[in-house]
Amino acid sequence: MSVLSLRTSKPDYTLSPITDNPGRESDLVNRRNFLMGGTAFFVAACGGGDSGTTPKVPAGALPPAPSPVPTPNQVFGPEIVPVQQFYRAEHGDNVQPAFQAAINEAQGTGRKVVNDMSALAAQMWAPVRSRGFDEKTPDGVPLVIREPVHVDFRGLSIDLRGPGGGTRKQALAGSAEPWLGGWLYAFGHKTFDRLTIENVTVNGGFDGDYANNEHRNLSDKGFRLQDTDIKEIYMRNIELKNFAAEIYYIGGLGPLYQEIENCHFHGSPQAAWNPGGTGKLVAKNLQAGRAWQSAEVVCGQGHTYVDCRFYQSGHGGAAFLSGPSPVFTPGLPYWYTTWDGIGDPPYNYFRDTRFENHQHVRLGSWTKGDLALLDTGISLDHGNGRLEDIELRIKSISAKRRFDAVSISGPETAETQVRGCPEGIYYRIPSDINLEVVCEQTEDAVKTGVRHTSAVIFEGGLVDAGSIRIKASGSMEKAQNIRAPVVGFVAPLVQAS
Repeated sequence: MSVLSLRTSKPDYTLSPITDNPGRESDLVNRRNFLMGGTAFFVAACGGGDSGTTPKVPAGALPPAPSPVPTPNQVFGPEIVPVQQFYRAEHGDNVQPAFQAAINEAQGTGRKVVNDMSALAAQMWAPVRSRGFDEKTPDGVPLVIREPVHVDFRGLSIDLRGPGGGTRKQALAGSAEPWLGGWLYAFGHKTFDRLTIENVTVNGGFDGDYANNEHRNLSDKGFRLQDTDIKEIYMRNIELKNFAAEIYYIGGLGPLYQEIENCHFHGSPQAAWNPGGTGKLVAKNLQAGRAWQSAEVVCGQGHTYVDCRFYQSGHGGAAFLSGPSPVFTPGLPYWYTTWDGIGDPPYNYFRDTRFENHQHVRLGSWTKGDLALLDTGISLDHGNGRLEDIELRIKSISAKRRFDAVSISGPETAETQVRGCPEGIYYRIPSDINLEVVCEQTEDAVKTGVRHTSAVIFEGGLVDAGSIRIKASGSMEKAQNIRAPVVGFVAPLVQAS
């Protein structure tokens, strides 16, 4: 690619664009109602393709994943900052200087950065890292954003490179670990209202083993916001792949609201999806996988997942932890489940969402919806401090594994101390759990005799048997199993059919 020229033909875009009107009615959800936390949202929203690197699902096991569709062509005007004007011939294949200059020009002004270059594929070279390995500082990161901005890459496919177009591994004085730099680092502040990114594919080039996290490099996060404030984040039609750390990462309190649509994050020896924070989040047609953890999620004031897919997780599995809401509680571990009891609980809603090929998916309190799982068990673990108010319809499919569709654990006693918490904070006994579990087999599993060992296994700790209601049906060896019950354990009733 030499000098990049103005795009001469309109791309075939069919969805409406993301607008910068905070009061818009999304095709996914009325955000005003959602941010109010009303239960009416669940009634309205929860009725019912990736690249060739992901595995095929056995025929008839799960419906095919929907394909992302890009947004429409944009109209150029005074509110637009085109990227082309910042490109220079000496940049060659490297579009990083042009995009960073366009972002610097547009951010904080209300104008939108739009890729008007004709190239469909390009490279971004990381700047030279001038500091040590303190991975929270931004130099040596290809793109840095410090003020509100909307960036439309218009379908550009980007390969990341190191300085000069060479290896991404930058040796640093005093560090045994090289600097990689990730892709985009956002630095927020108290008045940072909104960040919107759309229509881009970015390949970080990591080709190590994602099944464990021995090869992680924490400087290599795909998208990153850490310990700073952005009120709202919108991402649409984005694929980020092959990074040596978390691919989508939020650290600290995070945004008040995140909306993710038609995005795919995959290929990491860490977590593919780690949105963190204590705000609200809506994801539609999100895919995340081929990672040590497909998802590591602290769900804050509540998340909603519609038509999402999490797949091919290594030993880290996936976790959607409950709360804390409305904020992290001082003196308690970040993972400890809290809610101040004001308004509606911080529910996690799953609609038509599936998990494929995980050892387990760990879910917490205030979880509702419907899930399909292939060779993946659900873990309802008391270890976050409390486990309550859970209502799930579960379709669990056995293809190559014998496993329990759901496991439920409780504490040994009513005064078992929560690890990492101050003295006198005890695990709560799991209660108010309502499950419908349907166990199925693929055709190959029927031929080989592989099926579920049970619909639900109680791991032996105390549970509130009277408030736990479970219906089990389908192909399984037993409706329930009980492992090493403690003194005082009473088994809940499991209705089998």
